[in-house]
Amino acid sequence: MNTIRPWIVYLRVSTDEQAATGASLGAQEQACRGLLQAHGHGPIEVVTESASGKNLLRPAFGPILRRIEAGEVAGLCVYAIDRLTRKNRDLLELVELFDKQRVELISVRERVDTSGPMGRFVLSLLGGIAQLERETIASRVKMGMAQRKQQGGFMGRAPAGTIIIRDGNIPKLAPHPENGAKVTVVWDMLAKGATLLEVCAYLNGLGIRTSLGKSWSKTSAYALVCSPNVVGVLVEREVWDQAQRAMERRSPRKRAPDEALTPKRNTLTPWPLAGLCWCDGCGSAMVVSTAHRPDGKVYGYLRCSGRIKRGKSYCSAGDIPHAAVEAAIVEGLQVKSADGSIALACANWISDRRAKLLRRAKGLVKLRQDRDALAKRRDAVLDVVEQGGDAGRAAAGRLGDIQRQLDALEGELTGLEAAAAIQGRDERVVAHLGDAVQRTLATLPTVSGEHRGAILAKLVDRVRAQRDGESLRIFLDLAMPGVDLLFVQPSNKVLPTRFELVSPP
Repeated sequence: MNTIRPWIVYLRVSTDEQAATGASLGAQEQACRGLLQAHGHGPIEVVTESASGKNLLRPAFGPILRRIEAGEVAGLCVYAIDRLTRKNRDLLELVELFDKQRVELISVRERVDTSGPMGRFVLSLLGGIAQLERETIASRVKMGMAQRKQQGGFMGRAPAGTIIIRDGNIPKLAPHPENGAKVTVVWDMLAKGATLLEVCAYLNGLGIRTSLGKSWSKTSAYALVCSPNVVGVLVEREVWDQAQRAMERRSPRKRAPDEALTPKRNTLTPWPLAGLCWCDGCGSAMVVSTAHRPDGKVYGYLRCSGRIKRGKSYCSAGDIPHAAVEAAIVEGLQVKSADGSIALACANWISDRRAKLLRRAKGLVKLRQDRDALAKRRDAVLDVVEQGGDAGRAAAGRLGDIQRQLDALEGELTGLEAAAAIQGRDERVVAHLGDAVQRTLATLPTVSGEHRGAILAKLVDRVRAQRDGESLRIFLDLAMPGVDLLFVQPSNKVLPTRFELVSPP
């Protein structure tokens, strides 16, 4: 039985004093609740903690991440992005996790709502920034490693029989004081005809471990004796070269550079639906398996990974031709886009959200009046407190309660104002969404399979497929708001394909 995934409101303050007063937390909670209720999201769970935002290692936030990874959360709402983290790198990692697990993210102050089309664009933008930062970091690391190597420095894990020492600020290899001389013998053994297995037996017999602390195998021994980093540290160049020539004489014949390669079947065909499809029967991911026909063509099939791993008793779903599913998806999108159904569904979604927002916003005037009245009352009590005496001490107790009520009203007003701003932005995006979908679909026949997959991934969040008797039953969870697509593709090709728009669960 499907259960409704909750929305989590995450509230964080940095000090115990703020948590004790409750003023800041009350404002955050009311703002988040106001925005979620205005857009009809729920049920709502509230998680509160007092901790620093310098990293993600926080007592209350850890369980939230584990629930997100398990697919138990529909969305996360915060008052501001810095409530999640104050580190850009951590934020980008969270964005990637949310995108992977299909979890929405809403921030009241920054007006980010990934349950709408504009918010999803922002999420894609943040994902692009994450990729750019990863590539930039990788480039800097490579440049640093190249510079260290030019200076004669060593980068990486020290091979067996060596240690890393510091020459100023440059790491360099040096023989291990205990095992260096013992390991040096292996190159002389190989040059005299010993095998890699005999080298392994020698090193294991001495109790020497690999750089990873494991016993020796042919693979680890080969990596050690062929490493050029040990030349001049453990072994002289002449002996190292003799060992390499001895191993080459015993190795199988290598193909000459001018020797023709044996033709191989194409196994690198890009499959547009790879990573998008899920079995509607058991909920497992569907992977693309290939079959090669005698004519040389490669055919792809979507196969349930649950059935592969656990057998037919777990899932009885059969293989589905990849080409049939892709063609049906494109046809269904084209049909419903051409007749205006997708644009109409998006418009209805916007209208429904607008109606919910208007119902919540009707009380805005009264909320502002209540806020102004409370502000005047707070100022009057504050004047009494400043006068001191018994009356001032008595009024000081009421001041905290009034301030908490005022913060709650301010938070609710902030949430409604943020919901209105997000609503207006999404309306502008949805107004042009139908034309954008039609233009995107028009480009599909002219692009390669790899680019076709990238385009489909922008239109479709998830594909759920299952054979239903002699028909192929497919649900499309579209990236467009408020609309999913259900269609049935008859296997006998006699009846026309039936497409039907359905409301998302």
